[in-house]
Amino acid sequence: MSGWDAYISDEHLQDHCTGAAIVGKDGGVWASNKLNLAPEEIAALSSWSDPSGFQAGGIKAGGTKYIFLSADGDDAVRGKSGATGIVVAKTQSAVVIGVHDDGATTAQCYGTVCRIADYMKGVGF
Repeated sequence: MSGWDAYISDEHLQDHCTGAAIVGKDGGVWASNKLNLAPEEIAALSSWSDPSGFQAGGIKAGGTKYIFLSADGDDAVRGKSGATGIVVAKTQSAVVIGVHDDGATTAQCYGTVCRIADYMKGVGF
């Protein structure tokens, strides 16, 4: 268990995210909880600099393609696939990814993912 695993434990995700990962901008997986990312998904999620690529091609994670919904500048993006959704938030050196099923909303998942990302930014990550 890495030191980052605790930040995306079921307890921290509450019922707002069914899976999550923290991926370094170098493509290394720092932590993952119920979210299996393919190498090409990791590459795309860890290296985005603006949301235009997601607007054109969607957001892919865990074998699911999510339709781009919105972005908060260049810091976070949201996507949907049926009743499921995804949130990806950037920090200085990583991205925090959260997905949810139909038991939560993208807004709830967004709050959880951004809280983790904001904490990481606050401590220099």
